[in-house]
Amino acid sequence: MKVISIAANESRFYGKTQMQMLDWYREKCKECVEQKPDMLIFPETQLWMYAANEPLTFGEFYPIAVEAMQEMARMLSSYVVFNLYEPHDQYPDMRHITTLVLDRKGEIAGKYRKMHTVPCESLEHKAVPGIEPCVVDTEFGKIGIATCFDIGWRWYWQALKDAGVKAVLWLAAYDGGRLLDTYAIHHMYWVITSVRTYRARVIDPVGNTVAESARWDDMCIYDVDLDLEVFHIDEQFPKIAKIRAALGDKVVINALSEDNVFTISSKDPEWPIDRIKKEFSLVTYKEYHAESERLQKEWREKYMGVKS
Repeated sequence: MKVISIAANESRFYGKTQMQMLDWYREKCKECVEQKPDMLIFPETQLWMYAANEPLTFGEFYPIAVEAMQEMARMLSSYVVFNLYEPHDQYPDMRHITTLVLDRKGEIAGKYRKMHTVPCESLEHKAVPGIEPCVVDTEFGKIGIATCFDIGWRWYWQALKDAGVKAVLWLAAYDGGRLLDTYAIHHMYWVITSVRTYRARVIDPVGNTVAESARWDDMCIYDVDLDLEVFHIDEQFPKIAKIRAALGDKVVINALSEDNVFTISSKDPEWPIDRIKKEFSLVTYKEYHAESERLQKEWREKYMGVKS
């Protein structure tokens, strides 16, 4: 899945109208055409808040922006993920901070209303928090959505893991820092960020930043392998040499000495990760821990008389 994540330095939008901001989004989409992305991600916008002398209300602007981004998704034949104010269904003066996931045809594949708003968003900007996490089924697998202040609620990131996501898209006002690395390695999924600063990132399932944008390049571009798997070395590290000998450059194996794990990514469609696991009797890290926990519970009950 080729991802382009945008770092939209928010200062460029000060004093701009909503339509001028939307034009920048259009131009950015056009810049991505030759890159042929599978997914293009824009940050938590609140950018729309900076509009100067804007004649449109956020309610009037919402359908205009959605239609424009749908057109861009169709033009790119790419998933497009973006965030804006959505009018509340019942209270016209209230709003949600909403992320929309558009598919390659411009259809809405998923919608997430930010669950964890900061006080000023609710009290000053009348933003109503959403009520549930968002998981989107894509052609690449399940993708979770998180927005900015969601970073502080550990249960939310666990809920996305429990739902089986392979990646979490974090659309935010700032960079996020080490906590995102922790979520990635703890849950062993990808974390992909799009921010209103300079540093959008792609973090792999073992917590490494593998791509990022910069002050002089606002695009973070990376081919994300959502099928990459993490394996514990217990009873498995001798298999690494056998896999390399059998498959050569059809696979990429990365060993992490301090973590006692290794990752495998397939480069050959004839050898998807499930086939590699079956052929070499591999057990993923998550499967290994689940089986260990099952046995632990069984033995506590059997020998300690304790049910857990």
